[in-house]
Amino acid sequence: MTMLKIGICDDDLLIQKQIGNAISGYLSNKNYKYNLFFYSTGADLLKACYDINFSFIFLDIDLGKENGVEIAKNIREIQNRPINIVFATSYPEYQTKVFSIHTFDYLIKPISNSQIHKTLDDLLFWYNIDTNYEKERIRFKTVQGLITLCIDEILYFEYQNRRLNIVTRNTVYYMYDKVKNIVALMRKYNFVSPHSAYVINMKEINQYLKSENIIIMSNGNIIPISQLKAKIFREEYMLYVNKMWEEKR
Repeated sequence: MTMLKIGICDDDLLIQKQIGNAISGYLSNKNYKYNLFFYSTGADLLKACYDINFSFIFLDIDLGKENGVEIAKNIREIQNRPINIVFATSYPEYQTKVFSIHTFDYLIKPISNSQIHKTLDDLLFWYNIDTNYEKERIRFKTVQGLITLCIDEILYFEYQNRRLNIVTRNTVYYMYDKVKNIVALMRKYNFVSPHSAYVINMKEINQYLKSENIIIMSNGNIIPISQLKAKIFREEYMLYVNKMWEEKR
């Protein structure tokens, strides 16, 4: 079993201890191997990120003179692999500011142990999928030249200005192809087309807002859902979510 490495960064030592105890109790009951790393400043956490590949991080937004959102952006640049970050804060108004950095969850203080346990349920579900996921690759002929991408690097494809944008975690590539060809190519990798101009990776959906007919991706970008495709998308996404939960059991 993989050793989980969990960072906890908060300038309040009592909250550090509470989060740490809640995590320890949860993981011990489920027989996970783990190490907890505690930090009181964002600077100390960033320094540790050069040496430790964290499984996930619990991060306070208000760290005195430091801003947890900026710290999270720096973490993304340092860590070797995408990492799920859970924000903890006393200020609900910060929630809209963290979409762009692939926030996994957002906990409002005071935080209960049951909230932490629920977040850990979800974190471990996706973490186990990520670590067991076969890194299949696909080659694309782009404007920039031939490129090879891992499936899980791709967030979505967007048809714009007569070409297709391949939006990845760090870069956008451009190529000339038809959306229907991408739909056929990527369907088996859990990609779906909620709109005639988009083909998206369902794994990278951060929020599905049915009432507004939009999807918020893991990078914070908003994808529209067309009325013609709304019913089909909802059915496909629910099937995908149910499949993921069945695999978790």
